Amino acid sequence: MNLAVGYIAQTLQTADEREAAIANERRRRVHERRAVEAERAERAARTARTERAGRRRRPTTAAAG
Repeated sequence: MNLAVGYIAQTLQTADEREAAIANERRRRVHERRAVEAERAERAARTARTERAGRRRRPTTAAAG
């Protein structure tokens, strides 16, 4: 009987650890996806700023040239 109780307890603990590992992996993936999205947004904002700055400078350069 004690062996059966021990086996059940161990099985439940293993199942809990597996569920925790799955939840942690999901959290890690969400964090990674958000980091990638933030990086893309930063790149897009940087590109937009560069393009706006380029548009402001071009007429001055063209008029001087």
